[in-house]
Amino acid sequence: MRAFIAIVLREIDERKALLAAAAVASVLPLLAPFLPATGSNPASDIREAVTWVMVGSLVPVFALLLGVSFIGRDLAEGRMGFYYAQPLSGSTIWLGKLAAVIVLVLGAEILIMFPTALLSPDFFHFLAPRDVLGPFEPRWSAALVLWLAPLLIILLSHALGLIWRGRSAWLLVDFGGLILVIAGTWLAIRPFLPITAPGAALAAASWMVAWMLVGLIVSGAVQVTSGRVDLGRGHRVLSATLWSVLVAAAATVLAWSLWIRAAAPNDLTRVASVTAGSGDWIAVSGTSPGRLDYHPRFLFNVSDGRWVAIDPAIRWWGPDLVFSADGSTAVWPATESAGEWTVNVARLDVSQPQPRKLGVVAVGRRWDDLSVSPDGSRIAVVDGRSVAAYESGAGDQITAAVIEGEFHPIYASFWSEDRILILASTSSRSDTSQRWRRYLLDLESKTLSEDAELPHPWRWKDRGRVSQSGRYLDRIDVEGDDRLVVVDASTRDVATDLGPMPYWSRISETEGGLIAIARDREGDHHIDVFTSGGELLRQIGLDKAQQILFGGELKPGQLVVGLWTWNDEERTNFEKLRTSVVDLNSGKVGPTLEGVAPVLGPWMHGSSAGAWKAGATAGRLLLGEDGSLGLLAPDSSRVEQLIPSTD
Repeated sequence: MRAFIAIVLREIDERKALLAAAAVASVLPLLAPFLPATGSNPASDIREAVTWVMVGSLVPVFALLLGVSFIGRDLAEGRMGFYYAQPLSGSTIWLGKLAAVIVLVLGAEILIMFPTALLSPDFFHFLAPRDVLGPFEPRWSAALVLWLAPLLIILLSHALGLIWRGRSAWLLVDFGGLILVIAGTWLAIRPFLPITAPGAALAAASWMVAWMLVGLIVSGAVQVTSGRVDLGRGHRVLSATLWSVLVAAAATVLAWSLWIRAAAPNDLTRVASVTAGSGDWIAVSGTSPGRLDYHPRFLFNVSDGRWVAIDPAIRWWGPDLVFSADGSTAVWPATESAGEWTVNVARLDVSQPQPRKLGVVAVGRRWDDLSVSPDGSRIAVVDGRSVAAYESGAGDQITAAVIEGEFHPIYASFWSEDRILILASTSSRSDTSQRWRRYLLDLESKTLSEDAELPHPWRWKDRGRVSQSGRYLDRIDVEGDDRLVVVDASTRDVATDLGPMPYWSRISETEGGLIAIARDREGDHHIDVFTSGGELLRQIGLDKAQQILFGGELKPGQLVVGLWTWNDEERTNFEKLRTSVVDLNSGKVGPTLEGVAPVLGPWMHGSSAGAWKAGATAGRLLLGEDGSLGLLAPDSSRVEQLIPSTD
C-alpha cells in the first residue's frame, strides 16, 4: 500500500499544473455574469451554463492527454525502467499510475464546478445532475456519465495511444476486433431502437460499457505486468486481452438480444395488450421474465394455437395493428426511426401466415393513422395532411390526396373497398366552434371529392360500429351538451336522438338492432334497452359496480358485459373484475364470472371494426385480473385460459 501511495503522489506532483489550470477555469463562470450582452438572464443561470461548458470542454481534454501519456509516453521515452528497478509489482505500477490520473481528472472536474456549486441553491445538482439525457433515460444516467466518462476516456486513450505507438501487425487484429465488437453490439441493440424497448437498449449498452471498462483495466494491467518496457510485446498482450474480453461481451449481449426476440406465446406471464379481428386470429403482446420492457407480440389463432411472431407494438405514439373487417388480413407498423415506420402485412387465410414488409413508410403520431379495407386488399396511411392508398399485396401506391386549407387534422377509413372516407376538422375536439368536413377518395378514378360540411363533430375516423342494420351509434354536441345518436351508415344522417351521452353503449346484432346503454353514474347499475326507433324496451338490473363496459356478442342479443371496481379515485387501477352475459331480448343475466373482464376498446385492449360482429371470437375474449387471457365457453359458464398456457 505504501508503494501504491508513493506512485500516486509522485504522478500527481508531476502533473499538478493541470489542477492549477482547473482552478483558473473555475473563476471564469463567476466573472461571466459581468460580461456585456448577457441580457436579463439571472446570474445563477449564466454561471451554471458557463460551468457546464467549461466542464464539457476541458475535462475530456484533460482525460485524453493524461490517458495518452501516463503509460505510453513513459514507454516511448524509456522512463518505465525506473519503476521496474524498484521493488514494485507490475499491478502496483499500473493501479498507482491509473489512480493518480483519475484523481487528477476528477479533481479538476470538481475544482471547476465547486465555486459555482457553492453559490447555487442546490449544491448537489452539480454532483448528480438530472434530466440531462432526456425523459426516457433513468434519472441517474446523467450523473453516471458525468463521473464515469472521464475514466472511460482515460482508458480508451491509453489503449489507443499504445496501439498507435506499437504500429505492429497486431493493428490488423485490433481492426478486426473493433469491427466484431461494433457489429455485434449494433446487432444486439438495433432491434430495440428507437422506441421499441429503450430499457433493453440501455441495458445492452450499459453491459458493453461495463465490460469495456473491465477489459481496458485488465488489459492495461496485463500490458504493464507482462509487456514491461517492451512496447511491441505490450501491444500484443494488451490487444489479445482487450479483444478477448470485448468480443466475448459482444457475443453475450447479442445472444441475450436474440433470446429476448425469440419469445413464444408460452413465455408470456402477463398479457399487456390484445387486438382482435372478426376471425380466430388476434394480436397479443405481454411481459416475460428477463425481457425488461421488450413486449413480444404475436399473431395468435385462438382456435388451434397457431402463432407467428411479429414486431413489438409501438408505444407512446404511432399507429397500432388493425385487422380487416373480414378477418383475412392484419396490418401493422414497425419502427424504422423516431416517428417513422414501415407498414407490414400478413394474410391470415393461409395455413401459416408470413409477415411481409411493404415499401411504405408512414410518418405520424396517432394510433389511428393506419386503416385497412374490409377485404384486406388495400391500406390507407395518414401522414399529416395527406392520405395515401396502397395495395396490400405488392405495396404499390394507388393514389394519394392532400387536404388543403383550414381543415386539419384529418382522419381516414375505408367506406368500401374502393372508397376512402376522410374526415377533417378545423381544430381540436374540445373547441365548441369546431367545424368538420367530409371528403371521399375514389381509388378507381383516383379523384378526391368534397362531399359535405358536417353539422356536428363526428367521432375520430368515423369510428361508429356499423351494425347489420346499417346503423351505428355516435356522439354529437348540441350547444355544449353531448348526446347519443343513431346514425344511418349510408347517408351519415342522424336517425334517432337517444339523449345525454352515456359512457358505454352499442347497437346489438339482433334483428331490428336493439340498442343497449350502460347506466352506472347515479348509484343505479343497469342496462337500458331501446328499440331501433329510440323507444325504451326494458331495463336490466346488474350487480353494483363502479363501471359497466360492453364486450362483444356471443350471438345476436347475448351481450358480454364487464363490471369493474376501481381501487382509487383516478381509476388508474382496478381491484375487482366480473363478467356476465346479458340477454337483451329476455332481460336474463347469466352467471357472474369473477376475476375476468371483456377485452375492450382501442386504448388498453382493442378490437378492430370486424370484431364487433355477433359470434366473433373477440366477443369471447376475457382478460384476467392476473394478466391472463382466456376464452369464454359457448355456454358462458367457464373460461378456457389461453395465455399464459395452462398445458
